[in-house]
Amino acid sequence: MRQGSTAQLSQDALTNFPLLAVAGQAERLAIRYSLLVSQVAETAEEFAYYELLRKNTEAVGTVNDPLPTQLTGNVHRVGNAQEPVLGYVGAHTVQAKRIFIARAELPLPANWAFDNPYQSCTIGDSLALSSFVGMGSVPIAYVPMSPLFTGATRECVDCRLRGSNVKPSFW
Repeated sequence: MRQGSTAQLSQDALTNFPLLAVAGQAERLAIRYSLLVSQVAETAEEFAYYELLRKNTEAVGTVNDPLPTQLTGNVHRVGNAQEPVLGYVGAHTVQAKRIFIARAELPLPANWAFDNPYQSCTIGDSLALSSFVGMGSVPIAYVPMSPLFTGATRECVDCRLRGSNVKPSFW
């Protein structure tokens, strides 16, 4: 979750706000990528609370980091409202939009090489079936008239481990 503020801007709109950092060689960018972006408008008090929470949890540990401070939200203990309680409750309207990024929209050369998770995959020599199972490999071909199989690791031959053959409804 990324958080931004329009308090210092002349208009109540964030533009050119980075949503996600993805390496240029990432496999997911090779054809088409989908990103669901949600926007929630917070009150100034809620923004301040979550900003302080972020500073208290992320920016601690070095000499130059700010000292942690007491968080005060809008949640109180029943029976003793003076006891500090961690939390903030807000009600929002969420705006969501799905963004599609096609390979052609990226400023990359035509011969750009994307990561290939199958680059290190090799087909193993013919072995007995018990040898493949013991090595964690999957048989993919049978040598006729013998007890020998050719195979590879499950990560290289079983596409169900990295995805699904069911097309998402938004695609």
